[in-house]
Amino acid sequence: MFSSWLAVPYIVVTFGLAVTPVLRRFGRFGDFSYGMYLFAFPVQQSIVHLFKNEVGFYTLVVGTTVVSVACAYASWHLVEKRALLMKPRGLASKAAASDQPNAEITAPVAGAA
Repeated sequence: MFSSWLAVPYIVVTFGLAVTPVLRRFGRFGDFSYGMYLFAFPVQQSIVHLFKNEVGFYTLVVGTTVVSVACAYASWHLVEKRALLMKPRGLASKAAASDQPNAEITAPVAGAA
């Protein structure tokens, strides 16, 4: 019984590294992973608070997933994607190509000639 649990990490890693056409096509909608991480717990707790004991386990899981995906989608398109556009690009590659290491990143020292 216990030995079968040893296969679970290998199965998860194999599935995670698998490149399938479905997974490749899903990426065109954006990267919702951080949004799912960010919103899942507050959404779940809000549903539990609003519906008290009236909601079952599977209803809670489905409801949390649907609302969290919607929030993650909105977060990606309204916040995260725009924030990534403000990220400076090419600093590391420019510094590596120059004669001085980290030349683009370091600030000038006051009083230096």
